[in-house]
Amino acid sequence: MAAELKDQGNKYFLSGDYALSQTLYTQALDIEPESPIILSNRANANFMLGDFLPAEQDALKAVQIDPQYVKGYWRLAEIYSCTTKQQQALEMYRKAHDILPNNKKIALALTSAIQVVGRSKAPNLLKGLSDIPVRNLNDFIKYQNANNQLANPYTANSTGPESVNEDGRQYRFDIENNIVGLFEELSSGRFLHSQEVFRLIHKAGEVINPLKAVSEFSFNSKLFIIGDIHGSLPDFKQIFNVHIKLNEFDKSDDSILILGDYVDRGDFGHQVVLFFAALKIKYPNRVHMIRGNHETPQMNSFFGYQQQIENNYGTKSGVFSFMTQFFANLPLSYIFTDNISKNRFFACHGGPPVKTEDFMSCIPEKTIEPSDEVSQQLLWNDPNKDGSSGMRPSHRGVGVIFGKDLNSNFCAKYGFQRIFRGHEVVYEAGGVKDDFNDGKHITVFSSSHYMGQGNYGGMALLEAGQEGWKVIKTM
Repeated sequence: MAAELKDQGNKYFLSGDYALSQTLYTQALDIEPESPIILSNRANANFMLGDFLPAEQDALKAVQIDPQYVKGYWRLAEIYSCTTKQQQALEMYRKAHDILPNNKKIALALTSAIQVVGRSKAPNLLKGLSDIPVRNLNDFIKYQNANNQLANPYTANSTGPESVNEDGRQYRFDIENNIVGLFEELSSGRFLHSQEVFRLIHKAGEVINPLKAVSEFSFNSKLFIIGDIHGSLPDFKQIFNVHIKLNEFDKSDDSILILGDYVDRGDFGHQVVLFFAALKIKYPNRVHMIRGNHETPQMNSFFGYQQQIENNYGTKSGVFSFMTQFFANLPLSYIFTDNISKNRFFACHGGPPVKTEDFMSCIPEKTIEPSDEVSQQLLWNDPNKDGSSGMRPSHRGVGVIFGKDLNSNFCAKYGFQRIFRGHEVVYEAGGVKDDFNDGKHITVFSSSHYMGQGNYGGMALLEAGQEGWKVIKTM
């Protein structure tokens, strides 16, 4: 019976229904609780759901039961890599390699982990894109591949070709005068030529590089707040075909704030993030991009974006490394002000850094792999669902779960009317949720039917001089 449930779980896992596979593995473990294989499978399902803490617990139990079970160490290495515990990931890859020293995949993963740990210990490896002259972009790509300056060390999951034929791809879009044409190209699911990607991201880098990890802006009219899109093409198209029409936006004084998680999970994250980067170039003071927890190379190597890039540009194109640098330069949060009411708001991807006593005095540097306490909270924190106060460790394995009391204290301390964040699926109609029912902590999620869950996607709308917010259902 346990074997049958495991096999059913495997079938649903392969179909992408990780929640149902997790349930079936749990039922199998009720019958056979000491099975390392089923424990490892459930760990993998939880991993794909982003529940890294229970995934770690299952994988640890698997290797305790069978210290020679290689998949258990492999699972632990993946979990630690995604939760910024790079030294622990390296140790798990080493244990797997000790058991199977001739396994090429494990050897490659071990080599990659050694590079990651070495890079994390280097003092200043975040090189700004503004240091790279446009005229030298081709030379830069050749240089990085030859000298491994920005090469991606997360190579264990790389299966793409070294290069691809890019004949027929669009090159040299006039962003200033034809942003609609760029949207039509990207929303069709097509890929820009790699040289156009380098040119566009370099120009966007010139705008975002000077911004601090906690930046500020103000708005005079409407402010559209977009949550996680995760490469969902239908939601992306709906937002700009129906709700933020580009020709009207161009003539207005409206603004857009995006709360991160442009990529991974969905198939069109690259198109999504390139378009928002183009909007940032054209409207630098009206479009504001926040980094999400999926804008890191660790997450991208496991949840789809790296594979998307390497399948469509090649492993030696340099595109993934270039995008990694772009993500690293995005702000982690914004403080923004309504110019009419003078109300102040806070936005981040995960949640306010309630664990840190004096957040504003310890604003982090922007890095490729954020591992400091403040950054991890801004990227990973979640509000509680049970009404409890205080904080506790997160099921994600990074950040904390915090209560209404800590959120209210944070808003009062820094003078914020409310907080907007993404990071969690919203099941309420409209894709926007008042988490504590007090108007002080709002989750916005813009990817509908996320991982087959049947949820709605939506946006929040603020209007200068008006109280509250409006919900815009996108899909």
